[in-house]
Amino acid sequence: MTSLMLASEIVKRPVVTLAGEVVAQVKDIVFDGAEGCLTGFTLNGCGLFSGPLGHALPWSGVTALGSHAVVIRDETVFEQASVVTDRDRAGGGDVLGARLLTDVGTDLGKVIDVVIGVTMSTQPSARVVGCRITSTEALGHHQRPVFVPLPATMAVSDELLLVPAAASEFITEELPGFATALQGFRARLQEA
Repeated sequence: MTSLMLASEIVKRPVVTLAGEVVAQVKDIVFDGAEGCLTGFTLNGCGLFSGPLGHALPWSGVTALGSHAVVIRDETVFEQASVVTDRDRAGGGDVLGARLLTDVGTDLGKVIDVVIGVTMSTQPSARVVGCRITSTEALGHHQRPVFVPLPATMAVSDELLLVPAAASEFITEELPGFATALQGFRARLQEA
């Protein structure tokens, strides 16, 4: 089963070992923009005056990503931060603030959050499946936040995400209705 989470809700989530020890806090999410998959997390220490840690958590070290914590077996799964963040080189960096543009040149809006589909099974995965944008007049929701489904692969840079024009037909204003919109959008892409 896949659950949907906003990237902004994962940031600051505690990282907990299977022994119940809180060992870090999620600082940022690292993903491969071309493939749309989450590759890991940069970390902050725990406590009032803790800052960024020199190590990071690769996705392969995650046992569970729940609504309240990221669970790991133990701290041996951590890698050097530079190793985990270097995997981001194809991703184009931070997409927050980037424009969402259709392949026919319509500016849909500015990205304010990312929707992640998390599947915890024998092969756990976390993929970017959508984004939350502040919409433009082109969508008829001017300046209101809306959710837009994304294709499995797309062009991504620091300034721009390029999506098929059909994405604008599957926009929702609430996250609970987003799963249905995403399914319809992906089905439409397969028909084309």
